[in-house]
Amino acid sequence: MSSLLSLPTEILTEICLLLPFPRDTVHLASACRSLRDRLTVQNNYLWFTLLSTLPISHHRSYSLHLNPSMIPKPKCAVRGKFDLRVNYHAQALAILRGTTQGCFDCFNILQGSLREVRIGGVFYRTYCRSCYELHFEQTSKFLTVWPEIIIPPSLIGGQANTSYNTIHHSDAIFLIRDQLSPHARSSKGRFLSRWNHMLNLWMEHLSVNEQTLWARADRRVLSGAEMEPIITKMVSIYENDGVFRKYWPLGSGAALKGYLEDCALDFIPTLSAISIRLIRSRTEIITNIGLRLWRIRDIMLAADDAHDEGNPWEDGGRENYLAEICMEHLTGMLRIQPASVLLTTWMFSYLIRRMGSEISDSKYKPYYCSFCKEEKLQEGSDEGEGGNPHIDFKKSQPLPDIPGLALHILDRHGERFDEAWVTGGAVVKVMAPGKEQIPFYKAVRFLDD
Repeated sequence: MSSLLSLPTEILTEICLLLPFPRDTVHLASACRSLRDRLTVQNNYLWFTLLSTLPISHHRSYSLHLNPSMIPKPKCAVRGKFDLRVNYHAQALAILRGTTQGCFDCFNILQGSLREVRIGGVFYRTYCRSCYELHFEQTSKFLTVWPEIIIPPSLIGGQANTSYNTIHHSDAIFLIRDQLSPHARSSKGRFLSRWNHMLNLWMEHLSVNEQTLWARADRRVLSGAEMEPIITKMVSIYENDGVFRKYWPLGSGAALKGYLEDCALDFIPTLSAISIRLIRSRTEIITNIGLRLWRIRDIMLAADDAHDEGNPWEDGGRENYLAEICMEHLTGMLRIQPASVLLTTWMFSYLIRRMGSEISDSKYKPYYCSFCKEEKLQEGSDEGEGGNPHIDFKKSQPLPDIPGLALHILDRHGERFDEAWVTGGAVVKVMAPGKEQIPFYKAVRFLDD
């Protein structure tokens, strides 16, 4: 603390401006009398700046650990110019106490973006839309990943003029730790816990005849322990095989694992009394990823039946056979032409992260691949003095839109996919302004103690 107290007030001010939320400055100023004197009323311009600018936490670059000093902080015209007669520190405290309308996190006072949040029917705080999404998650989305959790009415949140309920992230974590065992909420047991829960719910809705039919079926068919190694193998291939390196900017191995688990679990409610025969008899191309995973599982069960005690697997034979099947199906899941459902989903999320709202902007059409242009110019230079390095690039085939351009670059120039693109005079930069919101139900898929 002595080193912090020895800093000039100007440096302390810059530190406060780089904190994630303006209210963090209130906490810092409460640490001791010296900081309170230098960071409250005596530093009125600091509070004017905090009330008038976008907080650092609202910039996507903040989550990427880039240089915060390079991030512009646009002024909010509502505050006007700095006035020595106004006590801006008192205005900030009034927002935190709830006596003045404003966002509890970022001090935003624009009425159109403010939301009065209630938990259990009782007023909690006022947030703007961006800060609200940082703290709350829709209960429907949360329960897709944590279906075992029972949310009491006292913890259900919401806001006026909305038809969906929400839950605070801290309350969600408390319920997870309170209602699930350490193994059921851990990375090792999470998938099997969800599997067993959804399977039990499905069995409860079966008729007596259907329950009888499924009771006679091979128990391995409904065992999540048979599905988990398949998902693990596919993720391992994706993370370690160089063939899939170009897809890594779009989705990580953890993202693939979560997506495959959701697809496998989503297929459970669609099972019928004859699903075993239907799945094992399908020979056409399977486009549904959930059904594809169940198909791989059935292939492995049939192979295990064929390799009984009289015809055992060779050393590493089963592992190699599983890897071959998973490789074939994983290639189909990430098909570029035409783009598969998984690749389309990943590409859209990637473009939103990279370009923001510009993804739908059409003022720079047509779109030409800058990497193809470099190759054509290089070919012209290699022809020697007779070559023409100034090739009319607009005679090349244009791409219809930015997603089409992105798929083209991924297919033809995968090793350069994460570089900057130049498209019809517009530079597609690495990252657009604005903070990327990662949903809680996607970010928190398990809790390891």
